[in-house]
Amino acid sequence: MPAKYKDTDYMYSSARLRALETKMLGREGCERLLSAENVDEMLEVLADFGYRTVRKQDADQRSKADREATLFTALSDAFREVAEILPQPHIVRLFQYKYDCNNIKAVIKARARGTDHKDMMFPLGTLGPEEVLEAVETGDYGALPEHMASAAKEAADVYLKTKNPQKIDLILDRACFADMLKAALESGVPFVIRYVRVKIDLTNILMCIRLLRMGAGNTGRSLYEDAIIDGGELHREFLLGLYDRGESRLAEVLAGTAYSAFAAAIDADSSISRIEHEADRYVMNMVRGVKWLPFGAELAAAYLVALEYGLTNIRIILAGKEAGLAEGAIRERMREMYV
Repeated sequence: MPAKYKDTDYMYSSARLRALETKMLGREGCERLLSAENVDEMLEVLADFGYRTVRKQDADQRSKADREATLFTALSDAFREVAEILPQPHIVRLFQYKYDCNNIKAVIKARARGTDHKDMMFPLGTLGPEEVLEAVETGDYGALPEHMASAAKEAADVYLKTKNPQKIDLILDRACFADMLKAALESGVPFVIRYVRVKIDLTNILMCIRLLRMGAGNTGRSLYEDAIIDGGELHREFLLGLYDRGESRLAEVLAGTAYSAFAAAIDADSSISRIEHEADRYVMNMVRGVKWLPFGAELAAAYLVALEYGLTNIRIILAGKEAGLAEGAIRERMREMYV
């Protein structure tokens, strides 16, 4: 049964979240990052927004900033802080599950290929990397989230039979979204439930477009039918019809759904990266819709979405600066901001 919490149960956590939002890297912070002359200046900007710089030793035993570890630490801190102030844990867990999923994939693939898994794992899930490693190596998946626990064994078995790493991704991605939806339903918060369903729908639509652009015909349709993730607002039969009608009729087919604006913003000339950008814009517009609520569980979900988008923008800026791109070109790649 969904948890029974009233909006007023979130008054304290909402006040704390408002305080955390004031430190969030928004448009102003991104502009400061864009104008920074070097990595050290960028790290100073991030420090102003509460980011703790993680350092490591390079080959010459000199201390240097570890940018990825710094960003992971910021997200890990946020998961911990938000979990501590909420009256129930489900909202934070659903954001952590994708990192559990990544770590399970990493261990299964590394063991199958005889490679090292460490550089592919993130310390951001509901379980630590070592716990995931132990679960896969022992075959005791009981500590994993419910759907990913059963999917991990299935994925490992299917890979042994097919040697197709895509099967690992398909099986575990489907299970990850199932665990996310379960956590959302257990939260009892309509906005959080819809957020997960929208993420599922957009994932399915993007998958459909990619397969259509491959021109794989009936083979692509079979692949799509196998890969569709259930649990969204758009049902499996509708999604298969979307594939059957082709990309040229995407806007027409989605016109009567909640995704009409998303479909209208893209066309056949839109690159996959542009389409992904529009999908992220759709999600952020939805999240902004709860920004001005005085209090409620919705604010926790909005904060975590916004923080992850902010980290994406930091990576885009850093990569763009390293590649010598002009500020305008970097801005085009950046995601929508919450603040």
